[in-house]
Amino acid sequence: MASIKSSAKDCQNRIAAMRARLSSYMEELVRAREELNSRALVRNLLALLNQCLDKTRQLVE
Repeated sequence: MASIKSSAKDCQNRIAAMRARLSSYMEELVRAREELNSRALVRNLLALLNQCLDKTRQLVE
């Protein structure tokens, strides 16, 4: 009987840990979605692209 209670407690602990991880993943997804929808992201990507183009031009010259 004690073994069954121990197993049930282990399962409850595992479920609680999985819920905590899932919550953390969901928060990260929300943050990533907000970042992808932000104008700052587009500006940062364009700045990186310009840097790459400048380096490419320098290599070609």
